[in-house]
Amino acid sequence: MPHQPLPGDLQRIMVAIADRKAALCPGIGQRLLETLRATLQHVDGKALAIELERRSIPFAAICRPQDLFDDPHLKASGGLAKLTLEDGSQTDMQLLPIALDGERLLPRMPIAHIGEHTHDILRELGYTDQQIAGFPAPAIGKN
Repeated sequence: MPHQPLPGDLQRIMVAIADRKAALCPGIGQRLLETLRATLQHVDGKALAIELERRSIPFAAICRPQDLFDDPHLKASGGLAKLTLEDGSQTDMQLLPIALDGERLLPRMPIAHIGEHTHDILRELGYTDQQIAGFPAPAIGKN
């Protein structure tokens, strides 16, 4: 289900809805979003946040993407993973809200370096090694 804004002051609240049927059945996610929008259009966002907290339903008052890194629900649920950047520093990265056998899906590989897979991608797009070699170096990044 794509991220879409909810009405009014609810636009700043993101609610995690775990429904396997919604993920597996086409159209259900959109209908669920429409139902949520209609149900919540007259609800006060602060009152909703209090109610979600009281019922231990994960939600986040997100104004900017970087706010995710300080979200208590993500921290408490193990929803962030440390990844190493090209310069050797580490950053938190939000994990997908998916679990298999009760375990969160962790990153399978480190963040790619700039241009690390460019040659392979260009090959998949149909370019030959000779054509790729003719591209200016900044255009293809590092190998």
